[in-house]
Amino acid sequence: MAQVLPSYERSIAESKIPAGKKKVLLAAIHLFAKQGFHATTTAAIAKESGMSEGTIYKYFSSKKDLLIALLTPLLIAIRDNFFSKLNQAHSLDQLVDFIINDRLNFAFDNFELIQILLQEVLTDRSMLASLAPLLNAEDGLNQEIRQLQKTYPAINQQLVPSQIIRILLGPLLVYVGQVKLVGIRSHNKQFERQIIHQQIVAGLTVK
Repeated sequence: MAQVLPSYERSIAESKIPAGKKKVLLAAIHLFAKQGFHATTTAAIAKESGMSEGTIYKYFSSKKDLLIALLTPLLIAIRDNFFSKLNQAHSLDQLVDFIINDRLNFAFDNFELIQILLQEVLTDRSMLASLAPLLNAEDGLNQEIRQLQKTYPAINQQLVPSQIIRILLGPLLVYVGQVKLVGIRSHNKQFERQIIHQQIVAGLTVK
């Protein structure tokens, strides 16, 4: 899985977009993650980037437009790079191992972006509507989940896609939150991931 934050910063540095726009994007991502979207003013972004507020509005119609520009690489990576690899596993255990390792590595590598995304989706419902097309919409996600049930018959066929998503993501979100937000130190990563594996498999195969 691509590391979106490092690769995003690298792609900005290597892109042909104007230098001022590069500075605005990089300043905004760190300020949004540090103090939140709503608490970050365009004046603060201008100061952090060394650009004027006029330069910001030259490239972005609004602060929300700037935020969407930051989140787009993250959502494209989620949409394009994840589901295409799921069918490579030969058993449910292999599938769950892949999901755990891939999603945890992705979450830790890109925590700043994910934190921004969660903050804004939870506080601004219109943001979810703006970003939904990048996630391939709900119908596309449901189709991917149903295909998993066909490919791995050990998954309880009575589970609906929303239940499967909660079973897969619930333990992962709790673990990442404990480490990154609460500050609970990881003592044995391999053992902790084994526990998560058992939790997910038990949920997917429950009768």
